[in-house]
Amino acid sequence: MVNCGLHNRITAPPLQESRYLLDQFPHDVVDVRRELDIEDHRKTRNRLLWVYTDEADRQSIQTCLANEETIGTVLGYPECCVKRETERKRNMAVAFLRAIVDTVGTDPKKVRTALRDDLKVEVPNEIMADPNRFRTDQRYPFLLHTACDLCLQDDRSPSSRMNADNEALALDLDPEFQRSVSDIVALSCESAMLLGMDTSSWKEALTAQEQERLADLRNRSREIVQRLRGNPIEPC
Repeated sequence: MVNCGLHNRITAPPLQESRYLLDQFPHDVVDVRRELDIEDHRKTRNRLLWVYTDEADRQSIQTCLANEETIGTVLGYPECCVKRETERKRNMAVAFLRAIVDTVGTDPKKVRTALRDDLKVEVPNEIMADPNRFRTDQRYPFLLHTACDLCLQDDRSPSSRMNADNEALALDLDPEFQRSVSDIVALSCESAMLLGMDTSSWKEALTAQEQERLADLRNRSREIVQRLRGNPIEPC
């Protein structure tokens, strides 16, 4: 077998980091959240496949798994975008735990029960939704990360250059693949607009016409994927 100098490793995802919650909540509440995160991490069947070339890459993966470095940094995403995504996820975690505490109080036993029972709470859409995901797909369809505001505004930004490099690679591998990715992302953007995902306010309900249009967009996306795989597909 020829490995072209590549190595691989399969791991569980990194455990969610929670120390930043100590600035917002009592220690015993954060401890409960941490304990349950550890339980979920032990039970998860999700796995990451890492492909790397040398010892330095292996060490970077190890620091990521130890929560000393983010996945985005290890994968070479622009630091500005990594920082924004880290802050966004932290804000989401804080908002969710805040909603739990506002509902059941700070008694650790009640917090544990609420989290284990997956208590439904309301969190503002502007915190949970991320319009930049839609904007990234519109502007940089070949990116694998969500671009920050600055990258979205600058054609010479690190994200712009990475998008161009990724598109060139896709084109070099197979022009049909490059076209298919572009088409799928365009269809995804249109679906997002129908659902209101281009803003922070998702639509609670769609009209019959919108539902029909959404189904058509999803069918077209699935057809493109199946065409790449060489298999026919039945519409929904």
